[in-house]
Amino acid sequence: MGKYTVKGKKLYWFPQRSYVYESNQTGETPEQWRERVTFEWSLSELRKKSVNIKSCLYIFHDNDKDDDGIEKPLHVHGVIEMNANCGIIQDDAKRFFGCSSDENCQAMVSRKDLVNAYRYLTHISTSAINKKKQRYMSSDVHIGVDDDVVDEYKNRSRGLEEFYYDCCTKKNEREADNKVERQQTALQKYQLAVSRGQITADQAYDYIEDDVADEGFTITDALKAENSLNAAENRFYKRLQRYCCKNSWVKTNIYVFGQGDKGKSTFCRYFAESHSNSRGYHLVAAKGRDTTFDFADGYKGHIVSIANEVDGHFFKIEQFCDVLDPKYAANANSRNSDKFYAPNYVLLNNSKSLEQFIYDLCFPLISSTSSYAVNYLAFNNPAEVDRIVMCSPDRDKICQVRRRFAIYVVIQNNIFSVYYRVNDKNPCGFYHDRSYDIDCKPFVLFDNIAYNPNDAKCLDACVDLVDKAIAEYYTVNAFAVNPLNSGWGSLSADNPFGDAVVLPNSDDGVISVQQKKMILYKQQEYEVEEFNNIIRRAVDFIDKTSDYIIQNDLNLYNVSVAELAVIFAKNQKFFKLDDIFRSMWLLQFYKEINNLFYNSRIMSYMFSDIKYAFMSVRAKLIGSNKWITSNKYNKK
Repeated sequence: MGKYTVKGKKLYWFPQRSYVYESNQTGETPEQWRERVTFEWSLSELRKKSVNIKSCLYIFHDNDKDDDGIEKPLHVHGVIEMNANCGIIQDDAKRFFGCSSDENCQAMVSRKDLVNAYRYLTHISTSAINKKKQRYMSSDVHIGVDDDVVDEYKNRSRGLEEFYYDCCTKKNEREADNKVERQQTALQKYQLAVSRGQITADQAYDYIEDDVADEGFTITDALKAENSLNAAENRFYKRLQRYCCKNSWVKTNIYVFGQGDKGKSTFCRYFAESHSNSRGYHLVAAKGRDTTFDFADGYKGHIVSIANEVDGHFFKIEQFCDVLDPKYAANANSRNSDKFYAPNYVLLNNSKSLEQFIYDLCFPLISSTSSYAVNYLAFNNPAEVDRIVMCSPDRDKICQVRRRFAIYVVIQNNIFSVYYRVNDKNPCGFYHDRSYDIDCKPFVLFDNIAYNPNDAKCLDACVDLVDKAIAEYYTVNAFAVNPLNSGWGSLSADNPFGDAVVLPNSDDGVISVQQKKMILYKQQEYEVEEFNNIIRRAVDFIDKTSDYIIQNDLNLYNVSVAELAVIFAKNQKFFKLDDIFRSMWLLQFYKEINNLFYNSRIMSYMFSDIKYAFMSVRAKLIGSNKWITSNKYNKK
């Protein structure tokens, strides 16, 4: 029957029990032991342990002899079938059938094995005949089947003995003879699922081993078909590459900075696990001494890629900008052949700051092409570095590299800080050893929380914070390409490679990012037409708010936000907006209108129409003497 220990759930079992072994523990006589086994292996009793047991046939062998002609002790063999798609694992089978070891509870993986097991009960199998084993009568076989099967065979000449005969011959032999056809059908199904990106070739082996071995297609057959499954996976990569060439693709690059042993890698793995699907995540191989750095080696369609302790000098600028382009998938240079590289999230963690990373990557090229003389002072003098940069035709490369990063995570002093990049503030210079200039900060602090890499709840909060910062990044910068309409999530929705293949006992759908993460984007992203309507409503709201303040002579110091909301709700139809939207603008109008024009963060990211509306309102309120003129707010 093959190996004693089997993996996965199986539908057919061949249990065996020995009187000598069990009577040593119970002290039973042979008759008492027979009665107990007959009771325990009755269909009604077995179904108390598993309702999915379809049938149980067993026989007591009391006339067997070994090769030396010595009589074997009394024992019993059984053949037990489970209902379709309701297999059980070996540990449960041993417990259900009272077997003492894996050897005495063997699984059958094909219908042919099942037929041989039925025949072995009366020693009419080929192996039993060749060994000249003692024959038994079919009437000696105990048959446990449903009442409808009993009724079906009741009026036949041999009754349930004919049922046993059918199990040994016509019915099951016919199914066993179709093994090759079933194998080809199963192989084609899994090849199709792999070629559509639903599962990987490795996962196909697991499905075959755990779910469809009883259909005649075993893991051994799968290994023989390994080349065809790998070819199907290569077809998927080619399909994906063609799809990405015709469609936009989103790649969110996250730089995680922190000193050693502060939990950078822990956060990256936790983030990857929360965003990956059944393919897992990709780990970039570390660069070795005198070896070529292969960023995409080992990448097989993963959603998340992690590069640990990757320095800027590992790359060439062109290579880095192409591989980590945030709007396109790319072919990455690899040792043997170029790899198609299309993750949605790339996390680079390092003990050097992001600006130091940019300096290490870009300065060799900038200094080599600059017309300004480079001397040893340049490496420690920011002013000298600036002169070198301004005299280099490749200075824009610095901006290109910095634009590749959407999110900047800093872990310092047990604080987890998340920054997101502002599209129009990207200085063309190095800031590895000094702070950014006041008017050109490319990264804005989104939020920060206390950080404990050993606390799962804290890691969940950090992942959630980064997700929200990503959503803010795509919303504030108003990119046409975002995680809603591009990448693996859109690929799952569009299903461009054909409908998903139905796999046995499979909970995996087509490749997709966890949907709960996409809700963040859906809350903050709008279709273009709807978004424009909201902007127009916001401008109208701002304008009418100022008119209402002037007409009703309201004092903003004495009217609370709640009271102002009630006044508008009762008197103005234009105020019937979404609760979140209304609260946001009312709160911003009431609290920020005085210092709005001195708050660079709000003014920098505000849409031009709304920004102009606020400026007009300010002028209108100043002209009507309703602008608050206290020294606290009246700044110039």
